[in-house]
Order: sequence, then structure tokens, then C-alpha cells
Amino acid sequence: MDLDMYVCNCDQKQFNNLKPLQLNVGGKLFTLPKEAWMSFDEERKENQKCKILMHPYDISMTATYKWVVGIQFLQNFYSIFDIENKRVGLVEAIE
Repeated sequence: MDLDMYVCNCDQKQFNNLKPLQLNVGGKLFTLPKEAWMSFDEERKENQKCKILMHPYDISMTATYKWVVGIQFLQNFYSIFDIENKRVGLVEAIE
């Protein structure tokens, strides 16, 4: 089950040319490496595929779409949950 994730034809060169994705969260830019938001099926020799690892989600009646980034986003950052003050802090994880 792919949860309605988008799949497209691509080759290794196209995947390698992808840029990191920047997300604006609360006025701050967070950068995700391409491997965090796109996968490449390198086992297939023919009909190679790329898959966006985020789930499109739209609960509104507008043309605005939202994306569930989930683990693909959170695995790249340390997250601090302040339940009492209803805040979340994010710090980039450095290898």
C-alpha cells in the first residue's frame, strides 16, 4: 500500500540531479536532502521509478493542498515537545 504517494518514471541521472527540498515552518526554512523526500528504485533496469515519500492530504474545500511529511521530515531533526506551552522545537541533526 503506497498511501496515494506519487510515482514517476525517472533514471539515476534525474534522481541525482534533484535538489534538497526546503520547507518553511513557522517562518524558518528547514532543508531536507533528496533521499528524505524522494526514493529511487535502482533495482529495476527498465521502467525505473522515483516516489515522493510525502503523502498529499487535503481536508479543506480550497485548492490549497497540504502534505504529511511525517518521519521523512522528523528523522532529519531533533524535536522537542513542550506540551505545557503547546510548542514544538526543531533543531537540525548534524552527523
